[in-house]
Amino acid sequence: MDCVLSTWFVLQGSNGETRGKRLRLGGGRNVRGGITPDSGGFPYVERLRFVYDNRVKAIVHARGTSIQPEREVVMTQVLLVNMPFANLRWPNLGISLLAAATQRRGISCRVAYWCFDFAERIGLPAYHWIADHFAFVLGGERLFAKHYFPDGLPDDDAYFREVLAPADSELTRDEFAELLLLERHVPEFVEWCANQVPAECRVVGFAATFQQTLPSLCVARELKRRRPEIVIAFGGAACEEEMGVELFHRFPEIDLLFLGEADDTFPDAVEAVLQGERVRSGPGVLSRMTERSVPERAAASPSDAPLPMKADDACRRLTVEQLDRLPYPDFDDYFARFRNSAFRGEFEPLIAFEMSRGCWWGGKHHCSFCGLNGTSLAYRSKSADRVIDELKSLVSRYGVERGFAADNIFDFRYRKSLL
Repeated sequence: MDCVLSTWFVLQGSNGETRGKRLRLGGGRNVRGGITPDSGGFPYVERLRFVYDNRVKAIVHARGTSIQPEREVVMTQVLLVNMPFANLRWPNLGISLLAAATQRRGISCRVAYWCFDFAERIGLPAYHWIADHFAFVLGGERLFAKHYFPDGLPDDDAYFREVLAPADSELTRDEFAELLLLERHVPEFVEWCANQVPAECRVVGFAATFQQTLPSLCVARELKRRRPEIVIAFGGAACEEEMGVELFHRFPEIDLLFLGEADDTFPDAVEAVLQGERVRSGPGVLSRMTERSVPERAAASPSDAPLPMKADDACRRLTVEQLDRLPYPDFDDYFARFRNSAFRGEFEPLIAFEMSRGCWWGGKHHCSFCGLNGTSLAYRSKSADRVIDELKSLVSRYGVERGFAADNIFDFRYRKSLL
């Protein structure tokens, strides 16, 4: 599920923030010095204050106070993973919705924020720099690329000269050399991730969005090497349309790939796996599970693994028409991981929420520069009562009073019903 930053809200007034300055990379675990984390997100995001009625104001708690309970320790049948280089400042909305939808079926599902673990290895300044500054040149993907493709990549000088230097005239070769030093953490981190998957886990799902594709593929391949029977699923913005089809075709460790909104297709697939059934390909889902047995799939190469259905059919993704029926996102694992991380006190976490999907303006006058929605342009929005109830629940549960909406555009009907 793709989430686009568009609107910020503040439940209670706050002072203006000061963005952190551009810093040199610094590795290691000394993460508490030398940085003022960017508490305000991206500078070009427009801020908007919402005024809520007393139903919301009555349950706002003191800033930074978390009342989120510890998750009960149970068997983990499904593990959803948020890999580097996800932003540490907020939970992943997409997989948090999938976790809640899966749990609604009575299936134990947990979200692992391994992005925190990699950040603790390389240090917060380095992680923030890669996640924010190098996103448009895929510097984070480059760090993991050598682990997945030990041969055949362009050399480092060519990457600096042809990719980094033209995109960032201020980047020096010394700074690039510091970035390359962080590659030494990758092999051990991949091994560590594979060791964290519980023995009883049947499905591991990876969110592939901003600079998460190769980190996810590295761990997925290692998991398949150790446990070929485990089902590996991919989804997220990097799996949209042709990108997802090509990922599925080229990387045989992916058993299931979800294109677009997987609120229904993912829990359906998980139920089938747990019941011993084979998941079939269909609109919004690509599956290898109907093509070969597990050992045959593990031994297959991309060249002899034909697509199970036409690419155009796979890209006919399903959309959720009634957003009010969706569960509230489950952020428990994010706040538990943040509370136990080395970065508690370094920044204040935010909550993410969505009021709508698609774009009503794009349905009438599609902006030529925008490629956000793909085949899900049709606009759908939640009722005002549902939005208020969801925000009340999230603020009450997690004690966080700042966050952002993942909507593409604002529903003007909310001007009377919500604001």
